[in-house]
Amino acid sequence: MTTLLLLALMTVVGGADCVQPDYSAVCPLAIDPNMIQGAILCPFPGDPNTWTMVAGKYNRTAAYEDCEGDYPVEITPLDPNVTVTQDREAKTWTVATDLPPGMHYLTFTAVDTPRYGTPAERRVTVVVEATEPPNEPPVLH
Repeated sequence: MTTLLLLALMTVVGGADCVQPDYSAVCPLAIDPNMIQGAILCPFPGDPNTWTMVAGKYNRTAAYEDCEGDYPVEITPLDPNVTVTQDREAKTWTVATDLPPGMHYLTFTAVDTPRYGTPAERRVTVVVEATEPPNEPPVLH
């Protein structure tokens, strides 16, 4: 059942094996549509049921692919406070940032550039809500 739902949420891009996930139909958060660019990705890859985290350090590692399989891919964040590192051999990208409490829309651009021809670009937005950490008052003895 979950597989069918996930397949229903994907858009075919290029070929049957090259699809862009889009979790907009299952995101339980109140999203500002003006903040979304492209497909919505969940904050924790492989877990479309978790959309919140305690405020603080945030890391997300996921795979990427070039539909033709032979062009270099460059992934960049739109927010200068977000860092993206890529492992080109493993074809993974890692996001690192610090999220204060609140709703966050982390938008990324991925571009593959053929030696000849026009570069192809895709934008995605990772949506995550950071909650205030628990804080009990100090105990005095």
